[in-house]
Amino acid sequence: MLVGCSGEDSGPPSVSSFHYVETVTGNIDGEPLNSRDEGWYRAPDAARIVGNDRSSALGLENIVIGRHAWRRDESGWSAEANCYNALSIIRSTLAYGGNHDDSLDGVDGQMFGGEETRLYKWTYEDAGRFIISYEEQRHGDSDSPTTRDLLAREKDIFSDLTGTTEVLVGKNTGRVYSLLFTRDGPKLSDRRETVVDQYDQPVDIQPPPNVPPAADGNASAGCPELGDDFPWIPAAVAAVLGPLLFLAGSAFLWPRRL
Repeated sequence: MLVGCSGEDSGPPSVSSFHYVETVTGNIDGEPLNSRDEGWYRAPDAARIVGNDRSSALGLENIVIGRHAWRRDESGWSAEANCYNALSIIRSTLAYGGNHDDSLDGVDGQMFGGEETRLYKWTYEDAGRFIISYEEQRHGDSDSPTTRDLLAREKDIFSDLTGTTEVLVGKNTGRVYSLLFTRDGPKLSDRRETVVDQYDQPVDIQPPPNVPPAADGNASAGCPELGDDFPWIPAAVAAVLGPLLFLAGSAFLWPRRL
């Protein structure tokens, strides 16, 4: 059962900009996970993420400015538009902010950003069920032997997972200072830690040189229509990556905000 910030929470605060560093460690089906991302945000709709994971749907670098998005991989830059991009990732981090209901087992945290904080933690069983459900919705009727094998592999890896989420939030500002996601199971064990070390400082985000935006670009194009009880981030990752890269590259788990 997933739980999230609920009841009397105040919603995420507005910020003009921020910077974060995210690290992922662990293993999936015997293969190591070890990656690092660095991200910048400028309100209301500009974001940039630079990473070292070649299997990531974001590529090695991802930039969104308004309705336009660009992605850099080993072959260079390209203009593209889809739901899973730097801006959607950063907005998902901001969404954990605000004053949360203490039914989430909140305790006083360490000083961060010059203010007192509150640490919230929740755990959940069957932490991979949304990924499995989404892939079954997309491919469950397929007669392709390859697709059926992929679905079987996904079930094998993402079944029987226990997950934990920890979020450190400023008591006065409601700002997110750190996020920690962990999952543990027979075939998958990972840890994704995000630390936000800068808010409301000047951030310069520019499009890549000599790469015009797509003529009909829209960074939110193709977003899936999902219910309130469906975690948006894993669904978007799966839709963009396809099953194999999703298995290798994704460690997101989006807790439902009731």
